[in-house]
Amino acid sequence: MAAPDSEPDDAEPRHASHRVAELLARDIDAGTYGPGERLPSYRQIATDHDIAVNTAQAAVRLLVASGRAVVRPSSGAFVADEPAGATRTTAAGRLELAALRDQVRRAKATLNDVERTIGEMLDRAPASGSDSGS
Repeated sequence: MAAPDSEPDDAEPRHASHRVAELLARDIDAGTYGPGERLPSYRQIATDHDIAVNTAQAAVRLLVASGRAVVRPSSGAFVADEPAGATRTTAAGRLELAALRDQVRRAKATLNDVERTIGEMLDRAPASGSDSGS
């Protein structure tokens, strides 16, 4: 059962584990599974997505490799309390957003200057009917 916005069917068989890991990651991002919450069993993932159990295991391994999940032996897979690098990404993201905000402010000031200059030029320009070249 693939989501409507997943890859085309011809790409799915080769990378079903990637597709399912992406879908589970979206569920994590949407809050369907919160930090520390147990993910569905491999068997349940396989049933839900019409894939083999070993493909479900590979999907969970991809989540673990990306820092989104942890596997606790004899307990199952759980959403990571904090994705790996989340603090670094957040701090870097804040710096990038602050820089973009400064760029927008400078662009606004420049646009205001340009608008003012155009207005002054229009005020000094002769009326539209008097500039004919004939």
